[in-house]
Amino acid sequence: MKKLLSLLLLGFFSLHIQAQDSYPTPPDAFHRLFYIQRTGSPNTVVYDAKLGPDGQFQKDQPIDVYWLRFSESGQRQDLNYLQRTLAYGVKSSISESANEYIFHLVSYSQRKFRLKKNAQGRPVVIMMLNGKEAYLKRVFIELEPTLFGLKPNIHYVEIFGVEVQSGRAAYEKFVP
Repeated sequence: MKKLLSLLLLGFFSLHIQAQDSYPTPPDAFHRLFYIQRTGSPNTVVYDAKLGPDGQFQKDQPIDVYWLRFSESGQRQDLNYLQRTLAYGVKSSISESANEYIFHLVSYSQRKFRLKKNAQGRPVVIMMLNGKEAYLKRVFIELEPTLFGLKPNIHYVEIFGVEVQSGRAAYEKFVP
């Protein structure tokens, strides 16, 4: 009986991973920081660094946040006011370090991120994942939509990255 239950759970877990992994992946780009995907839609929220002509982060808005509408033809679409101010937007401030910003998502201020350039000059986002510094790559939100899409019930959040020191995959799952 235990073996049967274990196999059923493993099968369910595998289906979930396959469904999430079947979502389209935004193309890599020099300025690409990370992206967020969620249950029920392949549309993806993308976070890119905004650099000025001098190659430095734009002081007034160092991060460009927008949708890639994969359910249509993959075109870019700006966030609407509610998405920008209540869900996927960012609040940032200049760090004490040169050309570095501290920011958080407007919907979850408990997690802080650092926007900076790595040794090769590429923009990156660094955060703590399981007690280690990691480059943030993607986020998946398992949620249950609600009437009119307001305040969905979030079951859990998965964060995927790469450890800064070791280069190994980093992962954390939590319930907000």
